[in-house]
Amino acid sequence: MQRTGKEQSMNTFFFGRGRGIMIAVIMAGIVFTGSPPLCFSEEESFQELPGNSEVVQDKDGQKRISLDFQDVALKQILKIFSQQAGMNFVASENVQDKKVTLFMDKVTIEDALNSILGANGFILEKQEGTNIYMVKDSGVSNIALQTKIYKLSYATVSGAGVGEEDSSQGIEIIMQNFLSPNGKLVIDSRTNSLLITDTPAALKQIEDVLKELDVKAQQVLISAEIMEVSVDTLKRIGIEWGSSTGQLMSYGAGTRSTYWPFKEGLFKDVTKTATIGSVDFSSFAAVLQAIKTDANTNYLARPRLLTLNNRTAEMKITKNAAVATTTVTISEGGSPQTTTALERYEVGTTLKVTPHINKDDYVTLTIEPEISRVRASAFGSGNYDPLTRSSKSSIMVKDGETIVIAGLISREDSDSNRKTPFLGEIPIVGKMFDRDEKQRSDTEILVFITTQIIKDSDSALLTAMQHELGLNSMMGSGQANVASPKMLSGFHTLVREQDSPLSAKELIIDSEMIKMQAKPSV
Repeated sequence: MQRTGKEQSMNTFFFGRGRGIMIAVIMAGIVFTGSPPLCFSEEESFQELPGNSEVVQDKDGQKRISLDFQDVALKQILKIFSQQAGMNFVASENVQDKKVTLFMDKVTIEDALNSILGANGFILEKQEGTNIYMVKDSGVSNIALQTKIYKLSYATVSGAGVGEEDSSQGIEIIMQNFLSPNGKLVIDSRTNSLLITDTPAALKQIEDVLKELDVKAQQVLISAEIMEVSVDTLKRIGIEWGSSTGQLMSYGAGTRSTYWPFKEGLFKDVTKTATIGSVDFSSFAAVLQAIKTDANTNYLARPRLLTLNNRTAEMKITKNAAVATTTVTISEGGSPQTTTALERYEVGTTLKVTPHINKDDYVTLTIEPEISRVRASAFGSGNYDPLTRSSKSSIMVKDGETIVIAGLISREDSDSNRKTPFLGEIPIVGKMFDRDEKQRSDTEILVFITTQIIKDSDSALLTAMQHELGLNSMMGSGQANVASPKMLSGFHTLVREQDSPLSAKELIIDSEMIKMQAKPSV
């Protein structure tokens, strides 16, 4: 006989009870012609097998099989179970390549099959509602496995790497994608380690991936100035945000330009180079000083936030204010009833900044300032309404440049009465000596933010920050009154009340970044 057509790389064999029949399954696009299926008769099933088999039934009615074979094809062993135990098997061609040697004495059919197949990398799966058993690859290889412990230096086993905000895609989940079917991974949060058992090839790949992920995250220093300025003050200084005029400078949507001449006396160093479209923060300090010294300027905060790349730094200067809420209930046919209750609102100044370091020293910032307060309500004396001004911006800025967020304007109207003493109190005639005035004041929130990428060579900068806050002297002397809460209010988080005394035993400036412990000197 001659076989034509494409040969399939995998054949499937069916062993039926009482028939030693092997049927080749024809897949789509693969055709066998000119050759009948291979057949085995019952008489030749055991004649060529160098061994013995016997099936007996114990007193409980359970069948037990005894086998004694050496170097026999696994498919022949399946024939024995098919013909003597009344089982039907469907198996891949991988089965016929296996040679087994086994010695079993009165073992249950199930235990014998599972032991034989398991030792050769197969599993047995019964088709529901039939007497047909599928013999499948178990996925367990005979390759020797190794176990290694990887202790992470910078990344954490519960996070996707130091500096990543989202911990749902942790190192553990990432490494699962690189395990072989035989691999296992166990994490130890106490030592920040990964215990991995896998093949040498998989372990090598995992090591390469860990080298790229377990790296020191960069840090970003964020300097901010948050102030509430009278709109009239900005006009007097010559700043028109978002306008095309202004003697000092102008910022427009999509473009930034620097206008000349500068106002006299604002800059000390007139020879300093100016970059079109940006303002150096050291030079711009003169402008800020002019704004700050104005009587109508309310300086809200000056935080300096040190945070990891891709981590959100947050500053809060807030209080829990009580706001009265009035509810009027009118029952059917009755008079209205007024109920007053107090609700708590967190009001104050909040700033959230999330930096993302890009290529060529550019930084993408997500900035969320929020300024909230309570003011007198129109519903009567003693009632207050919460007022919130907030924004959310995502911008890209060059390292060292300063960006400005403006336009958060609030308008307040007030009524006042002015009268001449004594004369204004005279009935009828007193109207000639007093007058009612209505005043309207517009204030604008300005947020100036400067970023600085902290490199390994910038360790002196961190030391300078410690000196600025007086932390070094506090650490050395252990005195509680060396640094005041006011000095530290510019940092991300100060875990204490600002009006309480400062403890020298533990000072945590940033729960995620800086942990410093000051111990009293002996």
